[in-house]
Order: sequence, then structure tokens, then C-alpha cells
Amino acid sequence: SAAIQTASNALASHNPDVRESARKAMCAVANVLGTAQLPSLIAALCNSLRKGYQLHVLGYTLHAMLSGVAENAAPGELDRSVDSLVPILSEDIMGIAAEERGVGKIAAKGKEAKKCCSYDSLSILARRVQFRADGETVTALIGAVEQLTPRCTS
Repeated sequence: SAAIQTASNALASHNPDVRESARKAMCAVANVLGTAQLPSLIAALCNSLRKGYQLHVLGYTLHAMLSGVAENAAPGELDRSVDSLVPILSEDIMGIAAEERGVGKIAAKGKEAKKCCSYDSLSILARRVQFRADGETVTALIGAVEQLTPRCTS
């Protein structure tokens, strides 16, 4: 909807107060709409937050939304969000955003860049995933963990 896209676009603001208000609005919307609509909220965020500091805002906001909806989610209710979340969270942990976090100048620009919340987001997903016989959801999470785990050679 237009209201969701407006709130998503506001998260791209350079003003931290505007971002915080928009994040609270998105979290409230996610809590009202529930887990069934989480993939469409994720898509709206991804359309608005594509580069630079916005990538930090994306990871931070996804964590805030996921933390809120997971409190009341039954096992399996977050399954439909795994496919869209795992690549974003992996990128936040290992991609450009992770590299930028190591640069003090960037990390000082906003609270979203100071720490990576995506490890915790993956943990939330892992606790709420329904372990089904088809294993697709579990395979996606295992793939993400394998990608993030350093290879040991002897």
C-alpha cells in the first residue's frame, strides 16, 4: 500500500529521528498485519533501502520487525519469509554493509551502522522455523550458516 511504501521511503532519510519514527511505524504495521504479510513488507523495504547507509538501516529495521512479530509467531509462521530474509541477512553479515561497519567514519553516522543485528535475526528465524519433511526452509538456513562459517583446513 501507499502508506507502507511511504514509511519505507522515510527510512532512507538522513535524519535519525525520521528513520526512528518510520521504523516504529513499520514495526507496528508488521505486528498488526502479522507474519503472513511480512514478505510484502520486506519487499517494500528492499525497494526503498538499496545502497550505502540504507543497507545498515535495512538490516536494523528487519531485525526490529522480526523481533516484534516473532514474539507471537507460532512455529512455522515465519517459514514464508525465510527465502527473502536469508539473502538480505547474509549480505548484511558478509557484504558491503559488513565492510563499512569496520570503517569508524561510517559506523559513527548512525546507530544502524554501529552493530550487526543480522546474526540475531537468523537466530530468531532458526527458533521459529517449522522443521518439515521437505526441508527447503531448513536447507536455506543451513546454507546461510555454511556461507557464514569459515572453512577449516588442516
